[in-house]
Amino acid sequence: MSRQEKPMDAETIEAQAIAWHFSLADANAATWDDFTTWLEADRRHALAYDRVIAAECDIDHALPTPLGAANDHDTGRPFRWRWSGAGFGIAAAAAMAVLYSGFGSSYPEPFEVATGLGQQRTVKLADGTKIALNGSSMVTLDRRNPRLAVLKSGEAVFTVVHDDKAPFIVNVGGGRIVDVGTIFNVVTVGKSVTVTVKQGRVRYTSGVADVPLQRGQSLTDAGGSDPIVIGNRHVDAIASWQTGRLDYDLQPLGLVSQDVARYLGVPVTIDASLAGRQFSGTIQIDRDRPRFFARLAKLLGVKARPDGNGWKLTAQ
Repeated sequence: MSRQEKPMDAETIEAQAIAWHFSLADANAATWDDFTTWLEADRRHALAYDRVIAAECDIDHALPTPLGAANDHDTGRPFRWRWSGAGFGIAAAAAMAVLYSGFGSSYPEPFEVATGLGQQRTVKLADGTKIALNGSSMVTLDRRNPRLAVLKSGEAVFTVVHDDKAPFIVNVGGGRIVDVGTIFNVVTVGKSVTVTVKQGRVRYTSGVADVPLQRGQSLTDAGGSDPIVIGNRHVDAIASWQTGRLDYDLQPLGLVSQDVARYLGVPVTIDASLAGRQFSGTIQIDRDRPRFFARLAKLLGVKARPDGNGWKLTAQ
């Protein structure tokens, strides 16, 4: 009789979960399939992976608040924080938290906070303002001007604590967004900027344009000579990516494919003939990519197939 295999101990499972977290930063479809198989092999695997994600979030909060209070141990050293997550382990994050704990609040240059493919992260500023970054996004902050952020790429939700004496400003693309006490979502791709207001009001300026926006309104500035387009969005659909779903009301499939790619961290291409087709509905995000794209194809009425490290949507 063959000897029964010894059950895997909790420490080994935890190590595997951490290893999977590293590998998923730039995984292809085959890797995601293997990860799904690992998750389903033992219910302890999913629990361990959830603990890894939770631990990383705890470390995020333990790291010094980028625009926090002054520190008596200010070294005056330059600080440039690029938090990409890919290949960045939990142990390394803890070590960096210790390293930076002696740094002060004044640094001679701005610093970047970035997310890797398919990652989401929230940064809390000293005044209580929160910036939630979607995948493949980057924001620049500056301790010398704590009411200014520059969204260099990707998507972010700004939940701003209003201050009449110091309005919060977001520079993005060729434009500027000034908070009037609000929650708003910003997407920038190339020169294009889209702003949607979930709560309160903002003012968008670019060149000679000066556009006020209020709750439920959206603005798209394609850059160049194209006119700024003002529209309306259902409030519940704005920044819905934070809850693991994507909500649309007559939005083009080209936009849908961009949102899916940003959230999942996988390239998504689409036939030119489909890019302008409009879609209304809710897409529930699923990290099991083959299963997700099979469901997405049915929902959109298209075909979906693996394409290198990404996926391609084509007409039926």
